[in-house]
Amino acid sequence: MSARRLFHDLYFKSKILLAGLIIFGLGVIFSALNGFESLANIIPTERIQYIVNSEHNTPLSLSIFGMLFTMIIQSSTVATGMLMSFSSEGTVPLIQIYYVLIGANIGTCFTVYLVSLKQPYHARITAYAHIWINVLGAIITFPILLRTQSYILQNGSQQFRSNKSYGPRLVITC
Repeated sequence: MSARRLFHDLYFKSKILLAGLIIFGLGVIFSALNGFESLANIIPTERIQYIVNSEHNTPLSLSIFGMLFTMIIQSSTVATGMLMSFSSEGTVPLIQIYYVLIGANIGTCFTVYLVSLKQPYHARITAYAHIWINVLGAIITFPILLRTQSYILQNGSQQFRSNKSYGPRLVITC
């Protein structure tokens, strides 16, 4: 067997192995997300309703909760999956999920910040830029969501409908 043929065989076997590993990794990610959604369904609905209807549920507190929750679990994907599960059941209003997601977006910066602590100067600057971009995005988004929330409260909840398969969505009527 020539060296050229050996190289050719190893090259294509490694490509097949790499493709298999990528497919396996995606399968693990999606099965873990499914598991987190199943765990979210175990939480009693009464407790979620008590938290949702609490008088302390301000947009800022919801965003801080999303930020701290994502800092602890270090995955905004898991937080988003759990919120999607709550949304599809109709237990958490959609407008509150938006605020938690803004906080989760900022919370993902914590992992980057932790990694940058022992890195060179430019890596730390990049981490700080990542944090500030997400914070500025939240500052820009907050007034838009507050206006949306007041619009929804003024026009009643009939604008939102809950569908078990797709979750709550905004229905625009002319």
